[in-house]
This record gives sequence, C-alpha cells and structure tokens, in this order.
Amino acid sequence: MTVPAWDRPGPFPFPYSSPHFTPIQFYSLLFIAFPFLSSQILYLFLLLSCLASSAGFSFTQHTHTHTHTLSLSLSLSSSVNFIIIITTMATTPTQTKPSKRASDEEREESPPKRQNPVPSRPIYPNEQYLCRRDEYHDMINHHNSIFHTRTSPRTAMGAVCEAFESVFVRVRTWATVWGKEGSLSHLSDADKQEIIASLDGYCVQDDWDSIRRNLPPAARVNFAFILVETMLNQFICAKFIDSPFWFLDGKTKATDSDTQSDFHKRFQYVYEKLLSVSRDNAAWWKSIIIGKLNDEPCVFNNIPPTPVGRTTIQHRKTLVKAYTDELMRSRLLKLLLRDDALTKYQRSKRKTTLRLILETASQAVVHGDGGLYGNTNVVRLPDLPRFNTWTGQMLVHPFHAGFEPVEEGRVLIVTRPCYSYLDIISLNHFAPMPPWMVNRAEVLVAPKGRKARARWAAAAAEAGDDDDDDDDDDCEDTSQEDDEEDETEENAEPVRDLPPLRESYWRQ
Repeated sequence: MTVPAWDRPGPFPFPYSSPHFTPIQFYSLLFIAFPFLSSQILYLFLLLSCLASSAGFSFTQHTHTHTHTLSLSLSLSSSVNFIIIITTMATTPTQTKPSKRASDEEREESPPKRQNPVPSRPIYPNEQYLCRRDEYHDMINHHNSIFHTRTSPRTAMGAVCEAFESVFVRVRTWATVWGKEGSLSHLSDADKQEIIASLDGYCVQDDWDSIRRNLPPAARVNFAFILVETMLNQFICAKFIDSPFWFLDGKTKATDSDTQSDFHKRFQYVYEKLLSVSRDNAAWWKSIIIGKLNDEPCVFNNIPPTPVGRTTIQHRKTLVKAYTDELMRSRLLKLLLRDDALTKYQRSKRKTTLRLILETASQAVVHGDGGLYGNTNVVRLPDLPRFNTWTGQMLVHPFHAGFEPVEEGRVLIVTRPCYSYLDIISLNHFAPMPPWMVNRAEVLVAPKGRKARARWAAAAAEAGDDDDDDDDDDCEDTSQEDDEEDETEENAEPVRDLPPLRESYWRQ
C-alpha cells in the first residue's frame, strides 16, 4: 500500500498525520490568524479546538482506503471553514473593541482630523472692560512702542515739585526785595478795597483793616509783601495753569505774521468738553499737544528741538515779555512796590528778574502738563475755608513763626494755591495712577479766641506797627465770634513743630 505524499514524515513533526490537514494548511491558517491571536488568548483556544475537530474528522475518514478524493475535498472544505471562522471571529471583535495598543498605533500613524473652528469673537479682559482680540493687540503694540521707543517719556514727578518750589521761592524773594515796607496808610479806601477785590479766590472779601488786624504780627507789619506775593502767584496760575494752551499762536499757515491772542481759549473750550466726556482721554490729549509742541532737549537726551518746538519756544518768549509788561503796568501792583529813589538800573533789574520768574514758571508748568499725562487740579481759598493739617493740602506761611494757628482757624489769605495732578495715565500699565500733589498751599490764618487776638496785636505793636486802627472796632466786629471761640481756646494746641505728614493717596 502506497503512502500518500502528504502522509510521509517531513522535517517538521506534526501531531496528526491526516490527509485533510497538512502543515501547509496549518501555517497558512496561522499566518492569517496570528495578528488577531497575538492580542487575545481566546482566539488561540478556539483555534486549537477547531484543529482538534478537523483532525478527528480526518482520522475517521482515513480508515477507508478508497476515499482519497473525499479526504482532499473535505480537507479543502475544512480549510475554507477555518479561514471563514477565524477571519469572522478576528475581525468582528477587533472592529468593535480595538485594543489600546492598536488604537495608539493608529493615532500615531494617521494625524488627527482637525475640526473646523466655529466662527466666534474672542474677548480679553482689560482692567475695566472686555475687548476683542484685535483691540487687545492694538493696545499691546501701542504699549510696546511707547515703552521701547520712548516717544512719550514720563516727566519725573520729583523734578516737577522742585521746579514749582523754585518758582515760589523766586516769587517770595522778588516780593520781599521790591515790595513796600511798613504801613500802607497812603492808600485810599477805594484802592484798598480794589486790591482786596482783585484777589478774589485768594483772599477773604472782608474789610481791609479787618483782614490786616487778624494777621500774625510779621504779616501785619509787612502787609505789602504778602499782597505782592499773592498777586504774582495768582497771575502765574491764571496765565499758565488755568490756560494750559497759552503758547498757541493761532496762525492758519506758517507765513502768517499776525497771531490771535485769544486762540488758546478755543483749545481750552475743546479740552473742557473732552474733560466732561472722558477725563483720561482729556489728560492724554492735553499732554501730547503741550509736550510735542514744546519739544526741548531733555537732561538725559540731548536731542535738539524740532522745528515745531523751536517756533513754539520763540513764541513763548514773546508772550512772557508781554506778560512782564502787563504786570509792570498794573496800577494795583505799582501801589504795593517801592518806587521812590530807584535808579534806572534798579528799575531795569526789577523788570528783568520778574521776566525770569515768569519764564521759569512757564517752563515748570509746561514740564508738568506735557509730561505727567494728568489733569491739573488747583485748590484755592474756597476749598480751604478752615485750617486743618490732617487734609495735607496746606501749611502755614513763614510769617506765622512764633504765632502758630490752631486747628479750625479761619483762613484769611492763600498766598499760593495747592497744585496736584489727577487722572494720571500709566505708560507701563493700562491702569490709572493715584493723584500726585505737587505742592501744598501756604495760608495765613486768623487767631482763634480773644486772648490770642490780644497777644498778636501786642506783638505787632512792639514790631513797629504804626497803624492807628482802633481795637474797639475790632472787638465790635468779632465779639460774637470770640464768645464762641473762647470756650475752645484753652483746649486748643498750636500747630508747632509738627512733623511733616506722610504722603498718602487717601490724604491727597
């Protein structure tokens, strides 16, 4: 009996010698099912079961000697059945529940599908409101351009304070050197009241003699010094601070020779309208105009002024000369100045020093308004009716030395107002900055109580006050006020040698 070729022993031992299941069929089935069986043990168990059943069926059919054709057909059919069963079982579960490793490999091989973004308008927080992305980028770019190029440098606040303090010292020195000494009895009653009326907002609108009697002894003897100092500070505030665009010439083209003296009032009107709408934008607009039109070399940057800056500076000098002539022609100021036995040189020197004071004051104001990016706030007598140190906005005049006022005393004269800057814009952050006080107001305060009034009057008489005022008239005017103040006079402590108040945002 001839042994079929497929039943002969081969190089690889096979567990079953069946004509219906050869090693070639086994390896082909294993090649098909291996990728799926490697991940799941269940497939291996099913494969072994199928192989065992196929081998048993082939073994039973092999006992008949005349069934070679049937065995081959059954072997092929069983192979096909194996392929169908294995592929069905392998593909169905893996498609529904893929393994973690296979899913990771597929994710690495194929890039993830990007979903089309839903059109929207993203918003970003900006301190007080939400802005769009393009607005946010515009602000950041504007911030970077300012920070890196320094197109709008910030003025040092300390430098502004020192500049204003220098102006106040010059004004006081000029008033002391050129003001009348002693009594002003040569003035008529009409002139006295006209001088008091001209200082509205800086001096109480009372009778001349009543104001003078309530001043400290040094101010009472040198009343002209006080009035001249107050007049100069009032003039500086009116020309340079209350009118920040005073330097504009009002020309319609460069070839114009005539200037408009009231052109700055039109800009002032626009600024006030903008101030009522947006204080921050008004501060920025004002500082940009003042700073760019008055472009000058800085301390740390020796860049020559621009053509616009040179033109503005020249026009400023012309205006300062005109303001100096206006002051020297003032009849009320002449009544308070020394004019007897002055040489021509002394008169020229007095006018020259006054012009230098106005130039220094104009430069200080331009330096502050053009570099601090804030709105100027001026505190005068209506805002300071009573003397209070806790406000941090006032201090006593040096003529109060030895006769310091008490708290809640009546303020008679504000020789210089209090200047501060509000709504300051930060150049490094999109946020407002706290107010900055440039200087405190200097005030002259009336004595509080009948005893203090008598002591001040006695000291003024010893100092050479030759005024023939009657003290009885003073008592008639202030008798009712004295009765109310005598109760608190004993408990009141004079403001003497107090340490300076710490600068505070809330106090300012």
